[in-house]
Amino acid sequence: MKLLLLTLLFALCGLAAAAQKPSAKVIVEFSEASCDDQTYYLSRFATALAETPGSKGIAVFYPQKGQPGEALAYENGFRVTSNFMRFKDDFATIIRARPQSSTKVEYWVVPVGADPPKIDVAKPDEIFESVSAAFKYNTEFGGEMCPPARPEQIADIMTTNPKVYLRLVIRGKSERYRRTKMNKWLHILVEQQGVPRNKIRVFLTHKLEEYYPYQDVEFWFVPSSPG
Repeated sequence: MKLLLLTLLFALCGLAAAAQKPSAKVIVEFSEASCDDQTYYLSRFATALAETPGSKGIAVFYPQKGQPGEALAYENGFRVTSNFMRFKDDFATIIRARPQSSTKVEYWVVPVGADPPKIDVAKPDEIFESVSAAFKYNTEFGGEMCPPARPEQIADIMTTNPKVYLRLVIRGKSERYRRTKMNKWLHILVEQQGVPRNKIRVFLTHKLEEYYPYQDVEFWFVPSSPG
């Protein structure tokens, strides 16, 4: 009788274990990261996904309320580095979450059968609601704001935040250089990426930066008007 009870008990435990539902896990979480750190975190994320067959990846970027630039830069770094490392386009779903008290990034692995994490996705224009002034998002060269600006992300940000304007500040030694860069970027953003021309304001200046490459194209987001 005891043997029968023990057998039933072990069988029930086995069934319970088999029925246990897998859960999504945060593999990487950070608030600040250098370019090298971001590459390392992305590699960890990719390894975790590879070690969990059939799983899905989710990258969540939480902007700081009133200061979304850092989270947008981390998102850009994720996109550019993923492309450089030749990950597939569906490698991970990218989510811009609602603003919170500080910048945060999370990389989730969702195994087969697990529920995705509950994330409050930012509404249109929400990440710019508390932004009081224009801010420099990135540059063509990148430099300290590694990696450089990605036109696809700029267009996506403007599509999902229709009240936002873009300011191009083109710094060059010659008029010819400035005009060439202006025409190049207007073609990329307007003709290739579909950004409305009236949402872009261009400023040409001979005043150069104090650091290499001195001549550069800056991309500024203006929260409500192109002034």
